[in-house]
Amino acid sequence: MSTRIIMAVTNDLVTDQRVDRSCLALGEAGYDVTLIGRCLPDSLPVSRPYRTSCMRLLFRRSALFYAEYNLRLMLRLLFMRADAFYANDTDTLMACYLAARLRRKPLFFDAHEMFPEVPELVGRPAVKRVWQRIEDFILPRIAKRSDMAAVTVCQSIALSTTESDVLQKVAKYQITKDAEHAFFTYSREIHFYLPSSDFSYVLKNQYERLHNKFSRQGLSALTEKLTSEDSNIVIVHTLPDYDGEITIDEETGYVYNENGDTFVGILADNAKNIKTITLPNHIRSVSKDAFDVLSLKSIEEIIAPEGIQVIDIYDSAKSCRTLKTIVAGKDRISIEDGVAYYNGYKEIIDVSKSVKIQNFVCKEGVEIISSSAFEGHKELVTIQLPQTIKYISDRAFANTGISKITFPASLTRIGKEAFSNCKLSAVIFEGQIADGANAFDYADFDSSAYIKVQKIYKESFISKYPKLKSIVKTPLPKWLSWLEG
Repeated sequence: MSTRIIMAVTNDLVTDQRVDRSCLALGEAGYDVTLIGRCLPDSLPVSRPYRTSCMRLLFRRSALFYAEYNLRLMLRLLFMRADAFYANDTDTLMACYLAARLRRKPLFFDAHEMFPEVPELVGRPAVKRVWQRIEDFILPRIAKRSDMAAVTVCQSIALSTTESDVLQKVAKYQITKDAEHAFFTYSREIHFYLPSSDFSYVLKNQYERLHNKFSRQGLSALTEKLTSEDSNIVIVHTLPDYDGEITIDEETGYVYNENGDTFVGILADNAKNIKTITLPNHIRSVSKDAFDVLSLKSIEEIIAPEGIQVIDIYDSAKSCRTLKTIVAGKDRISIEDGVAYYNGYKEIIDVSKSVKIQNFVCKEGVEIISSSAFEGHKELVTIQLPQTIKYISDRAFANTGISKITFPASLTRIGKEAFSNCKLSAVIFEGQIADGANAFDYADFDSSAYIKVQKIYKESFISKYPKLKSIVKTPLPKWLSWLEG
C-alpha cells in the first residue's frame, strides 16, 4: 500500500503552482497524496490527478479565519488515514504539528517565505508577534525530533531561523545532472540549485531508490540522517522549472540555458530585494517560468533587449504583484493597480485576479480591450469606456457583474461572447453600431432589459444583431427625455 501523505494549504488550491508541482512529484514517485485547502464562494472547480479536499469556513479573513482553519484542519487530520503530514507555510503549521504529535506521525514543514515578514503583516506588530511566537515555539521542537523535518526555498529564510538557535548548521548543495545525489551528498560547503518541483522528487523518490523502500521507517531514517548532521532544515537554492543544462551568473544570480541565449530565471537567494532586472543583449528568449520565484517580491521593472516579445515576459512575470513596468525594445507594458496597459495605454491586456475592482474608468487613449482582459472579475459592476475605444475583444467582460454599459460612437467592433454570463439590463450605443454578431452570445438579458440605439442606426442594429430585435428601442425626443428617468 502506498504511503499516504496529507498536505495542507490555506488557499483555495486553484492558483498555487508550487504546491501543485510538489503533489504531482509525490504522485509520480508512487505516493498517495491528498491536498487540503479551503473553498471560497467564487472558487473555480479543481481537477487534479491526486485527491483534493477543501473546507467551507465561516470566516474568510483575520485571526478568526486562521483559528477556525487550524482547529478544523487538526480535527480532520486526527481522523484521516495518513502516514505523514506536510505543512505548507506557518499558517498551517500549528494544526499539522499538533496532529503529528498526537498521532505520532512524521511531519514535514515547507517554509515558502519568512511568514512574519510578509507584506500583509507590515504595520501590524501585534499580529506579527503571534506568528513569530508560533514559529519560535514549534521550529525548535522540529529541530530536535527525528520524525520531523523542515525545508525551505533559499538560504536567507533558513538563516533567519538561526536567531532562535533552530539552525545549527546550513546544508548547502550544488547542481548535478544526477539530482538524487543533491539530498544525500550532505555538506556545509556544497551548493545545490534545484527546480522547486525536483526537490520533492529528491526528498521522496530518491530515498526509495537508495534504501529500496520508503515506509514509516523510511521517513524516520531520513530525518535521523539529517539530525545526525546537527540540522534537519534543508536549504536548496530554488530555480524556476527548466528542462536542460543551465549556466549561472554568480554575480547577478541570473540563470541562462546552456547556450546563454535564453533567460531561465533568477536564484531565489538573489531575488529578495531586487527591484530591476535588466536582461543582457545576448538574450533572445525568456522561458515560461523565468520569473516564477517565490522570493521575487520587490521587483518593479524588467528591461529586455529588442526582439523579445514583451507579452511573453508579462505572461511569465504577472504573478509579481510589485511589478510596474516591462520594456522590450520599443514595446512597453505599464501596470497600474493590477491593470496591464500595452504601448502607451492604447490597449488593456490583462487585469490581475489579485485585485478587486467594482467600478472601473478606462483611461482616455485606450483603443483596445484584449481577449478575456476582465474575465472572471465578478465584483466588476460598472465600466466607463473612453471616447477612444475601437475594439472590445472576445470574452473581454465574460463572467463579470456588469449590468449596464454604454458604447461610445468610436467603437467599431465587439468580439465573440464579450459579455458571456453577464446579467444585462441596459445597453446603450451612442453612435454607429459596432460589428459583432456573436458579441452577446450567452449573455443573460433580464425581463425589463433594453438596448438603446439612435433612430438612424436602428435598422443597422437589427441587421447585425437579429436575435436582439425584440428589446431594441430608440430614445425619446429631448423634450420628452424626462420620461425615461
